[in-house]
Amino acid sequence: MTDPESAAAAVNDLADRFWDAILELNPTTATFYGDDRFAHRLEDPGPAGRAAARDLMERTVTEAGAIDTTNLPTEDRITRDMLQVIAELSIEEDDQAIHELRVVDQMSGPQQLLPTLTQFQAADTPERFEAFVERLYAYPAFMAANADLLRDGLASGLTASRIVTERTIAQIERMLDVPIDAAIVPAMVRVATEEERERVRDIVRDVIYPADRAFLDALRGDYLAAAREDPGLWSAPNGEQLYRTAIRSRTTLELDPEAVHRSGLEELESIELERREISRAAGFGDDTAAYRAALDADPANRPATKAELIDRAGADIERAMAAAPRYVSVLPRAGCDVRPVEEYKEKDAPFAYYYPPSPDGSRPGIYYA
Repeated sequence: MTDPESAAAAVNDLADRFWDAILELNPTTATFYGDDRFAHRLEDPGPAGRAAARDLMERTVTEAGAIDTTNLPTEDRITRDMLQVIAELSIEEDDQAIHELRVVDQMSGPQQLLPTLTQFQAADTPERFEAFVERLYAYPAFMAANADLLRDGLASGLTASRIVTERTIAQIERMLDVPIDAAIVPAMVRVATEEERERVRDIVRDVIYPADRAFLDALRGDYLAAAREDPGLWSAPNGEQLYRTAIRSRTTLELDPEAVHRSGLEELESIELERREISRAAGFGDDTAAYRAALDADPANRPATKAELIDRAGADIERAMAAAPRYVSVLPRAGCDVRPVEEYKEKDAPFAYYYPPSPDGSRPGIYYA
C-alpha cells in the first residue's frame, strides 16, 4: 500500500505533466490562458496531431489507474478520477471520430481561430509580433488539415447538419467579403506600429484569405450536398453512442439519452408552470407567450442601438460587482470588458457569451453581447 503523501505527490505530478502536454498539443489554448510558450504554433488537427493526443490520453489512463487511492485525500482522489475520466472520454471521442463533426461549426470551427486569437494574443513587441506572424504562415496547413477532415467525414458519413453547414458557409463568405483594408485580423490585432499592421494585412490577403477560400470551396461542394438534414446528433451514424458520450463528457455519468431527453421535457414543463404564475400576476392569465411578446415590445427592454446594449450590459456588471460583497467573500481580481459580437459572427452567435480572464489576471474577462 502506497503511503498517502507519496500517492498525492504522484497525482500532482501526473496532473502537472498532463496539463503541460495539453498546452503543447493545443498551443492556442495555451495562448487563451496567458501562456506564451507556444505562441508561434497552431494545432495539428491531422492524423499526427490526433495520434499524439491519443497517446497522451492512453498513458494518462494507465498512470492514473496505477495510483493507489486507498488512503488518498479527497481532493487528490477527485483530481486523479478527473484525469482518468477526461482521458477515457477523449479516447472514446477519438474512436467515434468526433473531430469529423466538430470541424464544421459556426461558433467554434477552424475559421473562427484567427479572429478569436487576435483578442488574446498580443503582438506588441518584436518577439511577440514574429510569433504571431509565424502562426499566420502556419494557417494554410492548419486549414488544409481541416479540409481533409471534411473529406474524411464524407467518406464515413459523419457529416455536420445542413443548417450548421449553411451557417458556416455564410459566415466564411461574410468574412471574405470584408475588404482587405478593413479585414478582421489586421484591424483587431495589438501591434506596436502601423507598419506591422500593414505587414499583417498583406499576409491576410496573400495567405489567410486563400486558405479560407479553399476551405469554403470544400464545404460548398459535395460536403453540403451530404450534410445531414436533421440537426439532432441522433441522426449521425452511431448517433446514440455519440449522444451517450456527449452526456458523459458533460456530467461524468452513464445516463440513457432517452431519460435525459424526458428530464429536459419535464424541466421545460415545470418552467412553464412558473411562467404562468408570473404571467397571471402581470394580468395576462395563462398566456405566457402574450406576456413575453409584451415584454419584448416594451421600449424599456429594447436598446435602440448596439452601443446602448453594450452600455446596459456594462452597467449590469457594475451593479452586480457592487452588490457581490454582500453575498460572496471571494471576489474576482480581474475585470470584465463588455464588447459587441463581431458583425461577421452576430447572425449565428448566441445573444451573449463570455471568455474568462487569463489566470495571471493580465487579461480581463470578455463578455460579448
